[in-house]
Amino acid sequence: MWVLVRRLFLSAVMVLLLGCEQETSPSADIIYINGDIVTISEPALATALAIKDGRIQAIGTQDGVMRHKGDNTQVIDLDGKAIVPGFIDPHGALMANAEKLGSLQEAQIEYAKQGFTTISEGSATAEDIAALQEAAHDELLTQDIILIPLYDAAVELVTASPDSFGEYSNRLKFGGIKLILDGTAEEETAWFSMPYIVPINQEEGWRGEPNKPYSQFRQRYKSAMEHGLQVYTHAVGDAAVDALIQVGYDLKINASQDKRHVVVKSRFMRVNQLSHYVKLGFLPNFSTGHIFFNGDTDASLLGTQRAYFQSPAKSTVELGISFTNNTSSDHYGIHSLNSIWSAVSRRTKAGTIAGADERIDIVDALKAITVNAAYQFFEESSKGTLEPGKQADLVILSHNPLDVAPGQLRDVEILETIKEGKTIFTLSQPTEQ
Repeated sequence: MWVLVRRLFLSAVMVLLLGCEQETSPSADIIYINGDIVTISEPALATALAIKDGRIQAIGTQDGVMRHKGDNTQVIDLDGKAIVPGFIDPHGALMANAEKLGSLQEAQIEYAKQGFTTISEGSATAEDIAALQEAAHDELLTQDIILIPLYDAAVELVTASPDSFGEYSNRLKFGGIKLILDGTAEEETAWFSMPYIVPINQEEGWRGEPNKPYSQFRQRYKSAMEHGLQVYTHAVGDAAVDALIQVGYDLKINASQDKRHVVVKSRFMRVNQLSHYVKLGFLPNFSTGHIFFNGDTDASLLGTQRAYFQSPAKSTVELGISFTNNTSSDHYGIHSLNSIWSAVSRRTKAGTIAGADERIDIVDALKAITVNAAYQFFEESSKGTLEPGKQADLVILSHNPLDVAPGQLRDVEILETIKEGKTIFTLSQPTEQ
């Protein structure tokens, strides 16, 4: 009898609490229903999502989310389409793309067409900084933009304004400092421990070389750390990665410090170097898009063993390392879904699968440009997944990427990009009820 009374009492309390929540919870601005909501969190899938004041208010079943509907709530029927978190460009070439497209505004539009709600400039010069600060001052930025200044520009900025890093001002923030250790494999300026197979305009046995002496690179890294800055190091060849690992140990960096220093490219690293990334807390920023664009050339220059292990995403996932994937460059433009496809398929232009064992599933490929990228930028509490309280940065897709065959990922259409609840690009509108 007592158990029955207790259950009835608890049920009554729950009804009262739910009633109070429904009465006091403000009405949503927008509710999306009848879709596949891919949260990149738990639960992995939902069917409805509510937005209030630019943030996700609720996510779950249609019946549950519709409790937030008010008289002025806009209800949009997705009709089976999918929503994923807004894409985050982890190391981009915003200003080079702006120059190519004619203006910063055109570049932002192109990024929005590709589903990006956060953009980065990974090698910002003093001129880039001035141009973007002016655009931010004039409130011309439609997406969040993160600047990673090159060393000289960063030193000047830190000296003039020590507190300028880490916080947004009119959608612009400075996220770290950029150092460069070597060049590119295709130009044979990447630094390797073993020679190139076919040296181009170089002597036999050419392995590439560092951009700067070890002592100078180490001093710059140390200086950045003394200013409390996150360091982004361009390191393509395995010898460059070796030098960076040595700097990490010399400066007593370890994962528990949670500095999240980034190794940009990490393209031709060796598998045994990944364990050092774990100890040092280094985050690799891969470029699986290069497999498609350059994989065949890389095999001829380096041999298949090195070329096919580039951007070893699967080995990284298995070690529990959070990695990101480049989604734009000054050479190949802006390509969000192509970066996902290339990480899943690892196909070259000739159709060769370059390193079948390093292919990853679609969820991990999505994480590389959503939640992992948010983590890299110390923004995981506000971006990267679809959860209540986070920014309503969304991409509406024609199909759920988890349901399509890997070879068809590039055929999925980006229908709409939404930044903090506001549409910044639309191809076709879902049905409004």
